[in-house]
Amino acid sequence: MNIDDNFFNSITSNFVSIEKMFSMRELLKGNIKAKPVLEMLTTSTVGAVLPVFVEEFGHGKKIDLVGSPSHSFFLDGIPGSKMTGIYMDKNGNWKFQINVAF
Repeated sequence: MNIDDNFFNSITSNFVSIEKMFSMRELLKGNIKAKPVLEMLTTSTVGAVLPVFVEEFGHGKKIDLVGSPSHSFFLDGIPGSKMTGIYMDKNGNWKFQINVAF
């Protein structure tokens, strides 16, 4: 059986076409053990390390971490980037390209 990079790229093409964002607050809101983490997701917590963050966004405001597998979302931030996938060069070396946008 011979599996080439086209097999993996077809799978990743489907994955990166998902136009959905995943919110950490939404994913963890029903988990009781995650409540302390959600309470700490504020501008004040980030401001302990980066004081300018509080100056710019205010004290004690809720923040959220959001991720997306969408390639079009990633392109908005980094135009011209190569799509997530597995590529094989002319020498048969496998190269992995993984784009993560937060």
